[in-house]
Amino acid sequence: MSKVQSSDTSKETWLVKLWIDNDQGMYFYWRDRTAQFLKSVTQKDARNLLAEALEEWFEELAPQLPTSAFSDLMTTAVGRIDWHEIADDLIENAAEAEQPPANLIYSYTRKQAIKVGSLIDVSDLAKEAGFRFPVALTAAAWTAAIEVPPDASSQDDTGRLWDVLNVLRFSIGDGNESEIRFCVSVVASGGGSHRVDLKSICGPGDDAEPVITIMLPHED
Repeated sequence: MSKVQSSDTSKETWLVKLWIDNDQGMYFYWRDRTAQFLKSVTQKDARNLLAEALEEWFEELAPQLPTSAFSDLMTTAVGRIDWHEIADDLIENAAEAEQPPANLIYSYTRKQAIKVGSLIDVSDLAKEAGFRFPVALTAAAWTAAIEVPPDASSQDDTGRLWDVLNVLRFSIGDGNESEIRFCVSVVASGGGSHRVDLKSICGPGDDAEPVITIMLPHED
């Protein structure tokens, strides 16, 4: 887990560390990728490869903002992120991968994830779309598929969410699969469109009740 922010750590770097550590899917995904790099190359090369992978992943999540003061501020902030420092943090904790922290696995509940914002509960609209179980999206999936670019004034979050839920509902069909892969096309900045790949996992919730989580393909 990330240490307390030091005087040498930028606020932006610390925030990305904190986000990874407090999102269960992201934490295990980057923990596993770190272990894979360390098994295949030297620690020095693993550090560089991991920093590159982290930066590419973050760029994929970033919303496409039109040129403005806000986009310049975003670019400046992202430029202060030290990806090698985050890689060092992951490598330092790689030894704990064999026995992940018990408090992360057993006490970080779905309810807590919704409370801190790493999961967004959409169960009310999902009921209207025909879902019987509670439904939530990861923050990354929400940013990629639901969040509307500032210049797409003809759309709103509710409309996009409705589309995602209905595409998922029709993708489920008559099968009983616990994991469903699907995609949606969303309007991007500038008026074009791009494809967003998603997956849905149906599993036990905090009280062993069936719940559905919509996420990006690399999330767990």
